[in-house]
Amino acid sequence: MSAISWRRVITVALLIPAGLALGAPSASAHGASPKPIPDAAHYLTQITGITPATAGISASIDPRGEWVEVSNNTAK
Repeated sequence: MSAISWRRVITVALLIPAGLALGAPSASAHGASPKPIPDAAHYLTQITGITPATAGISASIDPRGEWVEVSNNTAK
């Protein structure tokens, strides 16, 4: 192969992995992307209590049912 052909082969060999890495979407474990979960409106989520009841522990649900937040305002 001539010098120009080797340069093309090396260039393509280096660009393909770089293009794949740049074009890959980021991972998201629990719907952390800004897009809403499409079927979340079809579920009703309620918190009926925390057992054992502990002062300083609270839980709330997103109005659209997409996430649950648990807060611990105790020293433990």
